[in-house]
Amino acid sequence: MTKMDYLKLLVDEIHSTTVATIGSDGHPQTRIIDMMYYDEEGVYFLTAKGKAFYDQLMEQQYVAISATKDKIAVSLRGKIKNIGKKNLDIMFEKNPYMKKIYPGDTKDAIEVFRLYEAQGEYGKIQCQKACHPKTYDAKDLFRKMDKARRDCLIPSELVPKCPVCGGNMAMNLRCDNYFVEDEAWHEAADRYAGFLEQHKDKKVVLLELGVGFNTPIIIRFPFEKMVRENSSYSLIRLNMDEAVVPESFGERAIGIGGDMAKAITDIRGLVL
Repeated sequence: MTKMDYLKLLVDEIHSTTVATIGSDGHPQTRIIDMMYYDEEGVYFLTAKGKAFYDQLMEQQYVAISATKDKIAVSLRGKIKNIGKKNLDIMFEKNPYMKKIYPGDTKDAIEVFRLYEAQGEYGKIQCQKACHPKTYDAKDLFRKMDKARRDCLIPSELVPKCPVCGGNMAMNLRCDNYFVEDEAWHEAADRYAGFLEQHKDKKVVLLELGVGFNTPIIIRFPFEKMVRENSSYSLIRLNMDEAVVPESFGERAIGIGGDMAKAITDIRGLVL
């Protein structure tokens, strides 16, 4: 099944899901929320201003979603974005029961949230030399490539070219100096900066999972800098071969080597 198949299953077949956030007491909190619409950008749901759920979404900007039906289970987790009234009319059209729940002007209090990808991903491409700050969804193109592939080769006409400079296209991944930081990337970066500012004087544990030295300036080095500059910060680093932590951090840092899945299971067994 493709990503769109799973989203279709989630929205059209399962529909009612369990959405988890963190309550004001610091404990997990779940609600039954209907997933009402999906497209290539993600899956959409809504809630009204003034509810605790709305406030948690706005503050945390991250959710976990689980749903089951007829022995089929779907789980998603990731960042969410408030997109205001966008797609609201479509969601009401596809889910007419919502008109009874929010009749008349009460609809004005509703805002739409989208579960989406924040980082560069294998579904987006960009100009190889970053001649312009834009990324392109290439999922349909990749499907065509896969169908036309013979002996690991694809027809030349399917090789994408930059619509601006005519040069080659590349994956939107931070692997060189040409990574395109588009509008969505900058929005995510601003949210991250806001979170750090909000928690700079609080106790924070930085959990670093599988970050090596391919692009250490993105997560690894900044995490070390934050621990170095904030005495209330601690670091837990899990990595197969590169779990070493600076000795100067003392008891505020620990490196755990080996298989990460096994390590997390072992830690969970010790804590619970």
